[in-house]
Amino acid sequence: LKEDAQTEALRELYTKALAELDIKADLVVGEPSFSKFEEKDGGLDLVMKLSFKPTIIIEGYKECVPEYKAPKITKKEIAERLEKTLQLVADLKTVEEKRAVKSGDFVVIDFEGFIDGVAFEGGKAEGYTLEIGSNSFIPGFEDGIIGLKVSSKAKEIAVTFPETYGNKDLAGKPTTFKVTLKEIKVKDIPETPSEEMIKKLLPGVENLSLIHI
Repeated sequence: LKEDAQTEALRELYTKALAELDIKADLVVGEPSFSKFEEKDGGLDLVMKLSFKPTIIIEGYKECVPEYKAPKITKKEIAERLEKTLQLVADLKTVEEKRAVKSGDFVVIDFEGFIDGVAFEGGKAEGYTLEIGSNSFIPGFEDGIIGLKVSSKAKEIAVTFPETYGNKDLAGKPTTFKVTLKEIKVKDIPETPSEEMIKKLLPGVENLSLIHI
Protein backbone atom coordinates (compact mmCIF):
# COMPACT_ATOMS: atom_id res chain seq x y z
CA LEU A 1 0.00 0.00 0.00
CA LYS A 2 2.87 2.32 0.83
CA GLU A 3 4.46 1.82 -2.58
CA ASP A 4 1.12 2.38 -4.32
CA ALA A 5 0.63 5.61 -2.40
CA GLN A 6 4.10 6.82 -3.33
CA THR A 7 3.54 5.95 -6.99
CA GLU A 8 0.27 7.85 -7.01
CA ALA A 9 1.89 10.84 -5.30
CA LEU A 10 4.70 10.88 -7.85
CA ARG A 11 2.22 10.69 -10.71
CA GLU A 12 0.31 13.67 -9.34
CA LEU A 13 3.53 15.61 -8.79
CA TYR A 14 4.63 14.84 -12.36
CA THR A 15 1.31 15.99 -13.83
CA LYS A 16 1.28 19.14 -11.69
CA ALA A 17 4.86 19.99 -12.68
CA LEU A 18 4.07 19.78 -16.38
CA ALA A 19 0.98 21.94 -15.91
CA GLU A 20 2.94 24.62 -14.06
CA LEU A 21 5.65 24.60 -16.72
CA ASP A 22 2.98 24.62 -19.47
CA ILE A 23 4.68 21.72 -21.23
CA LYS A 24 2.93 18.88 -23.01
CA ALA A 25 3.75 15.34 -21.93
CA ASP A 26 4.87 14.34 -25.45
CA LEU A 27 7.77 16.77 -25.14
CA VAL A 28 9.23 14.83 -22.23
CA VAL A 29 12.18 12.63 -23.13
CA GLY A 30 12.61 9.42 -21.18
CA GLU A 31 11.60 8.83 -17.56
CA PRO A 32 11.97 11.31 -14.69
CA SER A 33 15.11 10.99 -12.59
CA PHE A 34 15.56 11.91 -8.93
CA SER A 35 18.62 13.55 -7.45
CA LYS A 36 16.97 13.40 -4.05
CA PHE A 37 14.36 10.97 -2.76
CA GLU A 38 13.78 10.80 1.01
CA GLU A 39 10.85 9.93 3.23
CA LYS A 40 10.31 12.74 5.69
CA ASP A 41 7.56 13.45 8.22
CA GLY A 42 5.21 10.93 6.60
CA GLY A 43 5.82 12.37 3.17
CA LEU A 44 8.48 12.60 0.49
CA ASP A 45 11.30 15.06 0.12
CA LEU A 46 12.54 14.80 -3.43
CA VAL A 47 14.02 16.60 -6.41
CA MET A 48 12.66 15.45 -9.76
CA LYS A 49 14.55 16.05 -12.97
CA LEU A 50 12.83 16.02 -16.35
CA SER A 51 14.36 16.11 -19.84
CA PHE A 52 12.54 17.79 -22.70
CA LYS A 53 12.83 17.85 -26.44
CA PRO A 54 14.56 21.08 -27.52
CA THR A 55 12.47 23.87 -28.98
CA ILE A 56 14.12 25.18 -32.12
CA ILE A 57 13.13 28.58 -33.40
CA ILE A 58 14.24 29.25 -36.96
CA GLU A 59 14.06 32.83 -38.13
CA GLY A 60 14.95 34.45 -41.41
CA TYR A 61 14.78 31.27 -43.49
CA LYS A 62 12.00 32.63 -45.70
CA GLU A 63 14.35 35.34 -46.98
CA CYS A 64 16.79 32.61 -48.06
CA VAL A 65 14.26 30.76 -50.21
CA PRO A 66 14.39 32.01 -53.81
CA GLU A 67 11.18 33.16 -55.37
CA TYR A 68 9.63 30.44 -57.52
CA LYS A 69 7.39 31.05 -60.45
CA ALA A 70 5.60 28.07 -61.94
CA PRO A 71 6.61 27.68 -65.61
CA LYS A 72 3.96 28.38 -68.17
CA ILE A 73 3.43 25.64 -70.73
CA THR A 74 2.26 26.78 -74.14
CA LYS A 75 -0.15 24.99 -76.44
CA LYS A 76 2.72 24.48 -78.89
CA GLU A 77 4.90 22.76 -76.27
CA ILE A 78 2.07 20.43 -75.26
CA ALA A 79 1.31 19.58 -78.88
CA GLU A 80 4.99 18.87 -79.61
CA ARG A 81 5.28 16.66 -76.55
CA LEU A 82 2.18 14.72 -77.54
CA GLU A 83 3.38 14.28 -81.11
CA LYS A 84 6.77 12.95 -79.97
CA THR A 85 5.06 10.58 -77.54
CA LEU A 86 2.70 9.35 -80.24
CA GLN A 87 5.68 8.67 -82.50
CA LEU A 88 7.30 6.55 -79.79
CA VAL A 89 4.25 4.34 -79.24
CA ALA A 90 2.81 4.32 -82.77
CA ASP A 91 2.68 1.11 -84.77
CA LEU A 92 4.19 0.81 -88.24
CA LYS A 93 1.98 0.56 -91.29
CA THR A 94 3.00 -0.46 -94.80
CA VAL A 95 3.03 2.24 -97.47
CA GLU A 96 0.74 0.98 -100.23
CA GLU A 97 1.58 3.61 -102.85
CA LYS A 98 4.53 2.95 -105.12
CA ARG A 99 7.01 5.57 -104.05
CA ALA A 100 10.68 5.84 -103.28
CA VAL A 101 12.24 5.61 -99.83
CA LYS A 102 12.84 8.90 -98.04
CA SER A 103 14.45 9.86 -94.76
CA GLY A 104 12.24 8.98 -91.79
CA ASP A 105 10.79 5.88 -93.45
CA PHE A 106 11.15 2.40 -92.02
CA VAL A 107 12.23 -0.19 -94.56
CA VAL A 108 12.14 -3.97 -94.49
CA ILE A 109 15.15 -5.29 -96.33
CA ASP A 110 17.20 -8.37 -97.12
CA PHE A 111 20.91 -7.69 -97.35
CA GLU A 112 24.27 -9.39 -97.60
CA GLY A 113 27.72 -7.87 -97.41
CA PHE A 114 30.79 -8.79 -99.45
CA ILE A 115 34.47 -7.90 -99.15
CA ASP A 116 36.52 -8.56 -102.28
CA GLY A 117 33.57 -10.55 -103.60
CA VAL A 118 33.42 -12.86 -100.58
CA ALA A 119 30.49 -12.80 -98.12
CA PHE A 120 31.65 -12.12 -94.56
CA GLU A 121 30.25 -13.53 -91.34
CA GLY A 122 27.51 -11.44 -89.69
CA GLY A 123 26.88 -9.41 -92.84
CA LYS A 124 23.60 -11.01 -93.84
CA ALA A 125 19.98 -10.57 -92.68
CA GLU A 126 16.49 -11.15 -94.02
CA GLY A 127 13.36 -9.19 -93.21
CA TYR A 128 15.40 -6.60 -91.30
CA THR A 129 13.55 -3.42 -90.29
CA LEU A 130 15.67 -0.26 -90.47
CA GLU A 131 14.75 3.36 -89.79
CA ILE A 132 16.25 5.56 -92.49
CA GLY A 133 18.03 8.47 -90.86
CA SER A 134 18.69 6.68 -87.58
CA ASN A 135 22.39 6.27 -88.45
CA SER A 136 22.31 2.83 -86.88
CA PHE A 137 24.24 1.32 -89.82
CA ILE A 138 27.69 2.18 -91.10
CA PRO A 139 27.92 5.57 -92.87
CA GLY A 140 26.52 5.54 -96.40
CA PHE A 141 24.35 2.46 -96.04
CA GLU A 142 21.09 4.25 -95.22
CA ASP A 143 21.81 7.00 -97.76
CA GLY A 144 22.18 4.29 -100.39
CA ILE A 145 18.64 3.05 -99.67
CA ILE A 146 17.05 6.49 -100.06
CA GLY A 147 15.40 6.67 -103.48
CA LEU A 148 14.89 2.92 -103.82
CA LYS A 149 11.48 1.44 -104.59
CA VAL A 150 10.11 -1.93 -103.56
CA SER A 151 11.51 -4.52 -105.94
CA SER A 152 12.59 -8.14 -106.11
CA LYS A 153 15.89 -7.04 -107.61
CA ALA A 154 18.83 -6.36 -105.34
CA LYS A 155 20.80 -3.12 -105.49
CA GLU A 156 24.47 -2.90 -104.67
CA ILE A 157 25.51 -0.27 -102.12
CA ALA A 158 29.22 0.43 -101.75
CA VAL A 159 30.41 1.61 -98.34
CA THR A 160 33.54 1.51 -96.22
CA PHE A 161 33.65 0.33 -92.63
CA PRO A 162 34.98 3.04 -90.27
CA GLU A 163 38.57 2.67 -89.07
CA THR A 164 37.20 2.58 -85.52
CA TYR A 165 34.72 -0.24 -86.26
CA GLY A 166 34.52 -2.79 -83.45
CA ASN A 167 35.37 -5.77 -85.64
CA LYS A 168 39.05 -5.38 -86.56
CA ASP A 169 38.65 -7.78 -89.51
CA LEU A 170 36.18 -5.32 -91.10
CA ALA A 171 37.52 -1.96 -89.88
CA GLY A 172 38.53 0.34 -92.74
CA LYS A 173 37.63 -2.14 -95.49
CA PRO A 174 35.58 -1.27 -98.60
CA THR A 175 32.40 -3.33 -98.67
CA THR A 176 29.55 -3.97 -101.07
CA PHE A 177 26.08 -4.77 -99.76
CA LYS A 178 23.44 -6.35 -101.95
CA VAL A 179 20.14 -4.94 -100.70
CA THR A 180 16.61 -5.97 -101.64
CA LEU A 181 13.84 -3.58 -100.56
CA LYS A 182 10.75 -5.56 -99.56
CA GLU A 183 8.55 -2.98 -97.81
CA ILE A 184 8.37 0.70 -96.91
CA LYS A 185 6.67 1.51 -93.62
CA VAL A 186 5.77 4.67 -91.69
CA LYS A 187 4.58 5.42 -88.18
CA ASP A 188 0.78 5.15 -87.96
CA ILE A 189 0.09 8.33 -85.97
CA PRO A 190 -3.59 9.29 -85.67
CA GLU A 191 -4.38 12.82 -86.89
CA THR A 192 -6.86 13.31 -84.07
CA PRO A 193 -5.94 11.14 -81.06
CA SER A 194 -8.80 10.29 -78.72
CA GLU A 195 -9.12 11.93 -75.30
CA GLU A 196 -8.53 8.54 -73.71
CA MET A 197 -5.22 8.17 -75.57
CA ILE A 198 -4.13 11.72 -74.70
CA LYS A 199 -4.86 11.20 -70.99
CA LYS A 200 -2.87 7.98 -71.06
CA LEU A 201 0.13 9.52 -72.82
CA LEU A 202 0.07 12.89 -71.03
CA PRO A 203 -1.19 12.15 -67.50
CA GLY A 204 -0.14 15.59 -66.25
CA VAL A 205 -2.28 17.53 -68.72
CA GLU A 206 -5.78 18.13 -67.41
CA ASN A 207 -7.09 20.74 -69.84
CA LEU A 208 -7.35 18.85 -73.11
CA SER A 209 -8.64 21.94 -74.91
CA LEU A 210 -5.06 23.24 -74.90
CA ILE A 211 -3.92 20.45 -77.22
CA HIS A 212 -3.90 20.86 -80.98
CA ILE A 213 -2.05 18.48 -83.26
